[in-house]
Formats: sequence, structure tokens, C-alpha cells
Amino acid sequence: MSVRVSLDELLGDEVRRDPYPFYARLHEAGEAARLRPGDPHALVVHGYEAVNRVLRDPVFRVLGADYLDRAGVRWRQHQVTRILQSSMLNAAERDHLRVRHLFSQALTPRRVAALEPAIGRIADDLLDRLAEAGADGRPVDFMARFALRLPSDVIGELLGVPEEDREWFPPRVRAFDAVLEIGRRSMREVRAANVAAAELTAYFTDLVAARRATPRDDFVSALLRGLDDEPGRLTADELLANLIIMYNAGFRTTANLLGNGLVLLTERPDARAALRADPSLAASYVEEILRYEPPVHFAVRYAAVDTEVAGLPVPAGRTVVVLTGAANRDPRRFPDPDRFDPSRADNRHLAFSAGPHYCFGATLARAEGRLVLPRLLGPLPGADRRTGAAPRADAARVRPAAGTADRSGALSNQPDRVRSMLRGVSAPRLTGSVEQVERAARHRGRETPDMTDEIRAFLLAALTEMKYDVGDVDDDTVFGPAGLDVDSLGLAELAVRVEDRFGVAFDDDEAEELAMMTVGEFSRAVAARIAPASAH
Repeated sequence: MSVRVSLDELLGDEVRRDPYPFYARLHEAGEAARLRPGDPHALVVHGYEAVNRVLRDPVFRVLGADYLDRAGVRWRQHQVTRILQSSMLNAAERDHLRVRHLFSQALTPRRVAALEPAIGRIADDLLDRLAEAGADGRPVDFMARFALRLPSDVIGELLGVPEEDREWFPPRVRAFDAVLEIGRRSMREVRAANVAAAELTAYFTDLVAARRATPRDDFVSALLRGLDDEPGRLTADELLANLIIMYNAGFRTTANLLGNGLVLLTERPDARAALRADPSLAASYVEEILRYEPPVHFAVRYAAVDTEVAGLPVPAGRTVVVLTGAANRDPRRFPDPDRFDPSRADNRHLAFSAGPHYCFGATLARAEGRLVLPRLLGPLPGADRRTGAAPRADAARVRPAAGTADRSGALSNQPDRVRSMLRGVSAPRLTGSVEQVERAARHRGRETPDMTDEIRAFLLAALTEMKYDVGDVDDDTVFGPAGLDVDSLGLAELAVRVEDRFGVAFDDDEAEELAMMTVGEFSRAVAARIAPASAH
């Protein structure tokens, strides 16, 4: 049975809070479903067999630099996207294998095993701090105080990041990762991600220089020794980009695993009691947590040639949304898939993807989960050792945060739009359509043609710097596909420049409308918003 689904529904608040009823409806329709006309992707792929095939099939590829260039995406303007495209996350097949081989030589099973005592020590220290924070009976924020801190400290230990620097990373990782969620990103998110990308690049540049000067027994030193043995195999940009992505991946994926695991065990006293009685079961618990409530839910691939998935055509160049989270609940692969069962046999889930882009840090994430889960059942604040009462945790705070493709695509319980813009430096917030704003300004007698001309000139200069051809642009030229063809990243960059220069910001809904506006309309709208502030 062929059905069509809406990307808006998939990204809507209801599905983001609880995607599994939506996944169940998809499974009733088969292995894949068409998206509606106008959606940017051709299909949603959700059945286990179809998802597994797409992730392994060389016909389906990650959205690398070549794809983005053909699609007209000006990704080189943003440091965050330059890092992503220089990493193995989005590298083309040959480059991906080359980079992954070099990093794998440094992240050996022996190195991960040697890290286990540090994982236990870090976990015990953080649990002691949790117990201290909750000693007077107050609830504690498990995600902030433990789940986000532990993997940050562990990946810092692995890479050789000094302990005193590790608290610096989480806010920058969150800002960086915000642009990786599916759908349109807000202008503030893009700007914050670029700032975080620049800061992370500077940090790892200094760390690499320090390890070249004074090698230690850590991952970065081992990686640099391998590069000395194979000079020229990795560019400086690739080295820094992959260290950043490795830190981010090791941080966010494990944090979501621990948060989801605590919720699941809190809600299931029998499963909690069984793990407390036999901690050796922890490995199977980790696998079932990953299947049942995965840290990431989707990836995106494009078809290099005309092909099909589950009998549905995918033209060359079109993208498909690969719902690994849905595949893990496919009743054709997992009997009674909505039941949490750590004893489940043959639990080969797809939480860490499959094929060439299988999660590079899966071994480390599994080790962290296996060592930490039994510890969570000990003396947590609010837990009673004698009765086995559940540790107290705010379930809303341990929902997974937004993720990234290939280790990404977490369907967060938070809407992906933050309607916090359009406030300007000194101008009051003005809502409504562009026409309403302009009409209000004329009514107040504050329309300023000279300012409009200045704004128009600024826009054209900014677009020229951004490598757009403005030779034939006039007031009636639209920013979107029918005119300048400015993509979403370009629109975000342009709006940020306007905010920095004139103190006027546009919220996310208005940013979406910007693609349909003309240069003249936008210039007059900005002028209208500046005028009231200048009158004060």
C-alpha cells in the first residue's frame, strides 16, 4: 500500500514529543512512504530492511560537498558547515575511508579498554556530587549535572583535554549541533554555531600544537604519530574538523543514552531490580535502550543514480529521510517492538547506523553505558538502597536533545524554532506582515527614503561579499529561487548582517518569508523598523 506523508507532520511538536505512534502508522503502510509534493525529500524510509539497505547501498550517499555544490548551497560561507564538510561525517566515499582509517588506528579497542578505569572514576565522582547536591531532599537536574558532564569528561580524557577545560565544551557543542537538526535553522542558531565552530577550531589548533611539542599517552598524540608515519594523508582542516566532530559525537550521543536509560529504568522497577541484582546484564540493557529509545532517529541520503526503495522510485539527486528510530521499532524485525525487553535475542538495532558510516565511537559509547548504568542504581539522591526506590529525576529534562545526521537526527521534545528574534537593539518589537509594518510607519509619518537607499546599498554590498551576482538586481528582484536564489544559509547570513549593522532582527517565521520578498520590500521593511527607534 503506497501512502504519502508530510514532512511537517514528522517535524511537528506532537511527533517530536512521541514519534512512536507515527512510526507505527508508517509500518502499517510498508517499508517506505512518499512525501507530499513540495517536500524537499522524495521518500521517508522506515522499515528495518529498507533502512539497513539504504545505509549500506553505495548508490545512496551522504550530503557531501559535491552534492551541496550541485544544489547551489553556499556552505563555504559558514565555518560550521565547512567543518562538517571536512569531516568523515559528510566525506565522500574515498575520503571517508582514508580519514576513518587514520582515526581508527588511534582509537583502538585496547585504548578504549584502557579508558574504562577513568570512566568509572569520573562516574563515581559525578555521582558523589549529585548526592551532595540532593542531600537536603531537593531534586537535581540529572542531565546537567551528570549525563552531559560524564561523556564530556570521558571524551576529554581520551583526547587529552585538561580537566579544567572540560566545562568549557558543553555550551559550544550544543550551539554547534543546533544546525544539524532536520529543517530550517534560525538565524541566531546559525550565527551561534559559527561562533562555536570558530572557538572549537581555535581550541583544537592549540591542543594539536601542544601535543606536537610535547606528546602524551592520549588519542591526539597517537593520531599525530600515525600522521607522521603517513605524511600528507590528512590535511590540517581535516584533522581539526574530525577532532571537533569526534568530541561532539562522543558527548551528545552518550548523554542521550544515559538520559533515556535513566527514564526507562525509573519507569520499570522490575527491570531496575534485575539489573541491580546482576550488573553483568548491563551490556544487554544498553543494547535495548539504544533500540527502544535511540539517541538519534534519522539520517539523510541522496541517490547518485535513478533507483528505488521498497518499489518506490527515487530519481538521481533526490534525497530520502532514513528513519533509523522507526526501523528499531519495526514489528517485522523485532517482535512486540514497543515492549522494553533487555533479554531480547538478536538485538541488532540500527541506533549507531550501518554500513560505511557506522558510528565511529560506538565501542566507547557502549563501554560508557555498560559501566555507568549499574552505578545509577546506587546511592543517587532520592534513591533508597533498602527499598530500591527509583532515583528522583525530572523526566522532561532527560529527554534527548537535538542530534545530527549519521549520529544525528534526534527528534527532540522541544520545537526546533526559537521565536526569540525581532527585538533589535533599541527598536520595539513590531509584529505583522511587511505591508502592515510599512503602513504603520507611513501613518506615523516616519518613512525615511534616505535610510531605505542606505539599506538597499548595504544589502547589495553584503550579497556581493557573499558571492552572489547582483549585476542585474533592482528593487523588484526577489531573494529566493525566482531571483537571486539565496539559499537558507545565505538568508540567515544576510539577516545576521542586517541585525549587526542596523539593530533590526527578524524572527524565524519572517525569515522564511524573506525568500519571497524583493530587495525593495526588505529595504523598506528594515527602514520602517528603524524609524520608530530613531524618534526616541
